[in-house]
Amino acid sequence: MSMPIKLIACSHCKTFGGATPNALNAFGEPTRRVGLPGPRFGIGSVGRGSSVGCQKKLRFGAGQYAGRLGQRALRNGAVMAVAAQQEQKRIEEQRRQQMMPGWHAALMILLVPLASLAQAPSPPPDWIDEFPSVTEVAHAAFEEMKVTAVRKGFDNTGDDDAIAINLAGTFVVLRQIMLLKYNEKPPMKKDREEKLKKLVASYLEAELTIGRGWTGRHGYITGVPPSGLGCRDEACYRRWFLLHLNASSGRAEYRERVLRRLFPCGTLAKELNELRQKHATTVPYMPSPAATVRIEKEFAGIAPVGCTVYGGDSRKNGLCDAWTPPSPARTAGPIASAPGVAASTAAAAPSGAFRSSASGCLVMELTDVRMAPVAD
Repeated sequence: MSMPIKLIACSHCKTFGGATPNALNAFGEPTRRVGLPGPRFGIGSVGRGSSVGCQKKLRFGAGQYAGRLGQRALRNGAVMAVAAQQEQKRIEEQRRQQMMPGWHAALMILLVPLASLAQAPSPPPDWIDEFPSVTEVAHAAFEEMKVTAVRKGFDNTGDDDAIAINLAGTFVVLRQIMLLKYNEKPPMKKDREEKLKKLVASYLEAELTIGRGWTGRHGYITGVPPSGLGCRDEACYRRWFLLHLNASSGRAEYRERVLRRLFPCGTLAKELNELRQKHATTVPYMPSPAATVRIEKEFAGIAPVGCTVYGGDSRKNGLCDAWTPPSPARTAGPIASAPGVAASTAAAAPSGAFRSSASGCLVMELTDVRMAPVAD
C-alpha cells in the first residue's frame, strides 16, 4: 500500500545520515549501517546522506494513491449518471400517467384482468353434455344396424322386432356407461346430477315406449316359422324379446362401432368403450323398460312420455316416426348380390343436418339413408 511506504520513507529521510543502530530502512527492516546505499532503502537510493530515494518513493506512493482515487471517482460518476437517468424516466412516466385522460385510465384497468382471463385455459366440456339425445341414439343405432346387416350378409333393417331390440339394447349400453362414469368420479354437484338424471329418464321413457308398442310390430318374433318364432301371446313375446335384448346389449364389436358414431370427436368414444370393457364382468344388470314395461318411480314424470315429441307413432309399433325413416314393408332375408355389385351403407348420399356437440364438434344427423346395392 502507498500510505505505509510513505510513512516509512519519511521516517528514514529524517534519520538518514544520523540514524541510530535501531533505525528502520524503507522496507521496515532494522539496519546497523547508517546511510548504506543500495536497494535496502527503496527504489532509486543514490548514496549516503541523500534524500533522492525518499523523494522518489514519496512520488511513487502519491501517484498510485491519486490514480486509485481517480478510478473510484470515475466509477462513482458512472453510477450517479445511471441513477439520474432512471430518476428522469420515473418522473416522465409519472407525468404521462397524470396527463392520461380518465377514460383511458379506466380502459386500461379493465383490459388488464380481461387479458389474463383470455389467457386462462377453458375447462373441458362436461361429459354429460356430450351424450346424445334419444333421436340421435335412434339414428346411430339404425345406421349401425345396416352395417351389421352388410357384414353378416343378412338384411333385417325392415324387421320391426329387430329394430326395436337393437335400439333398446343401445339405450341399455349407454345407461350402463353413464352409471360407470358416475361412480368413477367424486360425488357430483346437485345441478349436474339433476342434468344426468334427466338424460337417463329420457332414455328410460324411450325404452318404455318401445316395450308398450309390441302389439303393433311385425317382425320375426311374431312371424310364422320357419323364418319367425310364431309367438302369439305377450308372455312368449316378452321371453324372446328379453333373451335377444341381453344378447344385443352385450356385443362388444357393436358397442365400439356405435360409440364411435355417437362420439366422433376427440377420444371420448375410446374412453367410454374402455371403461365399459374394464367392467365387463362387474357391470350391474340393468333391466330395460322395453322388456319389463315399467319405469322406476324416481325417473317417472321427468322426461317426455311416448312419441309426442318424436313425431308421433303412425305405425303404432312403439318406434316413433322421428327415430327411423319410413320404408316399404318387407321381410328379412339375405342381401342379394351379383358380380360387380356389393351391398354398402354408402348406397345413397346421406341427407340431414349438422348438430354441434358440447366440445364444438360437428356431427351429421342422418334422416333418410337406406341400404341398397351399388356398383363397385
